Order: sequence, then structure tokens, then C-alpha cells
Amino acid sequence: MSASSSIHEKPENKMKVAILTQPLGHNYGGLLQAFALQRLLESVGYQVETIDRRSSPSLPLKLKITVRHYWAYCTGKAKFPGIQRSLNELNKNLLQFRAEMIALSPQINSSEGLREYIIENGFSAIVVGSDQVWRPRFSPSLKDFFLEFATDIEGLKRISYAASFGVDDFDVPNERLHCFSGLLAKFDGVSVRELSGVAICREKLNYPAAKVLLDPTLYFDQSFYRGYSKKSKASRSEPYIATYLLDATQERARLVSELAQRAKLPSRELMHAQTSYFDKDGMPLPAVEDWLADFENAEYVITDSFHGCVFAIIFNKKFIAIGNSMRGLDRFESLLTLFCLSERLIRDGSLTDYDTIYAELDKNVDWEEVELIRASQKDNALSFISAHFPSLTADRQGNELRCESGDE
Repeated sequence: MSASSSIHEKPENKMKVAILTQPLGHNYGGLLQAFALQRLLESVGYQVETIDRRSSPSLPLKLKITVRHYWAYCTGKAKFPGIQRSLNELNKNLLQFRAEMIALSPQINSSEGLREYIIENGFSAIVVGSDQVWRPRFSPSLKDFFLEFATDIEGLKRISYAASFGVDDFDVPNERLHCFSGLLAKFDGVSVRELSGVAICREKLNYPAAKVLLDPTLYFDQSFYRGYSKKSKASRSEPYIATYLLDATQERARLVSELAQRAKLPSRELMHAQTSYFDKDGMPLPAVEDWLADFENAEYVITDSFHGCVFAIIFNKKFIAIGNSMRGLDRFESLLTLFCLSERLIRDGSLTDYDTIYAELDKNVDWEEVELIRASQKDNALSFISAHFPSLTADRQGNELRCESGDE
């Protein structure tokens, strides 16, 4: 069955599961983790839909953004007068992937709307995750991601799948911790993405039973992603170093230049530089298949992105990760420690020892060991699903949970 047909078909007699995650369409990692979780749950027998929960900005903020963008257009900085059109043009390739590959609900802008949608559509479970859904700065409607709106929906399973706090602390006022602790206690199963998340659940939210699961993108191997990367038509005839840097700085640019010189390879940017506006002469972000193919065909990867690390691992690429405490170091440390790759994390402020960093970049990796760890983590994921998700329909009961990860 093709990916697109599995998304749009709505077979009867299947348990319906809703996924609640961050808004999708402007970030490769966020988009692919949502896609992977949906495919995983579909593959074990559920009918899955991702909820498009959006937080509307306040009227003053909306006016401020609109005026600022229109001024950018009048002064020749922005390509279009309206900010939404600018964003849609910038992200049109990611939005196309979302439309074709993810079963997405209509946009929902309130907690009341979430509650009504879950009830009216007869979902058996709602799953929070993955990505940084429990990080307050990224989730202004944080109570929704702890499922406050669903506490009294009879028969609804409440589950988190590799939910992330993003950092090693849960930065909310003490008086609110009791609220979130009470909400988490109503969950049927809790899994987090980082080891520090287990500690936060235990020490701050009084929930000692949280488990660690890998980001859902890592459930699938490289043959699964090749089903999409092979659609790329971009030319990659010569070897290169792939760079996927979310925070461009002069120090990082110099590092890339020095490492490329030592490797005697050109560098290839996986995401072009952006400003706050869709630049008048700018180009849309590359298609997801091009982004995946750039990882697949690289000799080395340099990244400051969590999912940049993930796809370097999936495609078995020698890489270094540049850690940024403002974006959350713990995500990197937890992931790389699990795969025995922690020495590949380079912190800001120590990016000028080029010879040492290149030696680390060029060091061989025991990819067989990495794959064994990943296989063990896949088993953990299936065990968690079996233990905490709703029982599958009668024709699937008693069957072993398994998910095919071969080429599409």
C-alpha cells in the first residue's frame, strides 16, 4: 500500500487515534516526526489523524506583525505585502508534503474546539507528541498539551509518545506545577524523549512511571526514507559536506569553511539563510525529498539541529553536532549518549579547535552497533504501544505488533 493511500483511506472498524503536536509546515524535523508517528500507528492497525491546533496571536501582536511586514514590503525587503502569503511561499514545499502525506484535521484555535472535535469524531485515544510539546515557550496553550480539555471524556485513552520538555527543566511557576501534576496523573501511559524528562516527571510532576522512547523518526530505517528521497531530482554528482544550521553565525561559517578545507570537499547548505521575511529575491525552502536526499548522499554532516543529528544517524553519516544551550542541549546529550556518540557534540564557545573537531568528524562509527541500539529501541516502542494504547479491532487482536519499514 502506498503512503498516500494509507493516509486518505478511512477503513471502518479501526480504532481512531488523534495526535496532538506542534503546528506543522515550517520545520523539517517537526514535520517528519509527526509523519513518522502517524505512519507507525497506522502500521500497527490504527486510523490516525493529526490535530492542527493553532494559537491565535493577540490582536495587538497581530497588528504589529502585519504592519511590520507591510513596511518590509514597501521598502523592498519582503516579496509580498501579506505575511501569510510570504510564509506560504517560503514553506510551500513543506506544506505540500504535509497536505499529501499527513492526515490533518481542520485548524482548531481553542481548547473548546479541541474537545468538540475529539468527541464528535469518536476518537479512542489522543496522543501527545513527539517534539517539544511540553516546553512552555513553544506551547502557549500548555494545558492543552497536558489534555486538560479531555479529562472527563469517557473512555478516551490519554497517552504521551516521546513528549519532550526540550530542556532539563520545566520552567513554570510553582503554583502551576500542581495543576500539571494532576493532569499527568490522568494519563494512561507516559513516555518522554529525553532522560531528563523522566526526572522532571518524577521530581516536579509526581509521576514516577514515565518511560523514555526515541523520537518516532528513528523507528524507521534508511530504506523507509529512501522511498521519499529517491523522488529528488536535484543534482548531487560530486561528494560534499552537508550543513544544516538553524543558527547561522560567523563562527560557525568559519568552522564549516575550515572543515571543508581539511576534507577537501565543498559544503552544501540544506537550508538557505533566511530573514524574518520572505526575501524579495529568496527561494522557497527545499522540498522534503531534497532535504532527505541531501543527508543520504553527503560524505559528512555538520548540524546544530536535533533532527539533523537524527537523520545523520539514520543515514549512517559521520557528523558533528553543535550544541546551543538556548535551543536545549539536553535533547542532543540524551540522543547521542544513547547511541554512544556523545563525543560528537561540540559546544558553542569551543568551535575554533579545527584540527581536533575535524578528527572527530572523520572518526569511523560502528554503525552495526548503532543499528542494534535502534532495533532495541523499536522493540521498546512496540511494547509501550501494546501496553498503553487501546486494544486493536477484533481482526488484529492476538497478532504481534509489528511495523514494516521497507522501501515504499
